[in-house]
Amino acid sequence: MSKVTKMVVVSSYAPILSKIYESQFDLTVKETCFGVLMSGEEEEMKRATDYIREEFGKGVFIKDRGFPMGDVRRCRADRGGGARPGFHQLEREIK
Repeated sequence: MSKVTKMVVVSSYAPILSKIYESQFDLTVKETCFGVLMSGEEEEMKRATDYIREEFGKGVFIKDRGFPMGDVRRCRADRGGGARPGFHQLEREIK
């Protein structure tokens, strides 16, 4: 099996992190401003995403993430902080 990383975006505040912890999935989970990042084996990830969709319905959006958590190509901590790549462009597109 291979490891996958997923982004779980919630539409409003939802106790998603506590629900994942309570369910004791064998995943690495990181809370973010938009929801959570989850990383783990594909089979366990499938179980977790099915559970999240069942628990929160249409209030969540789940997608694959191209980089694992903490990857130096993506992690702002390794770049000295600041906005994430593409953020300023997104900000302009919204206006």
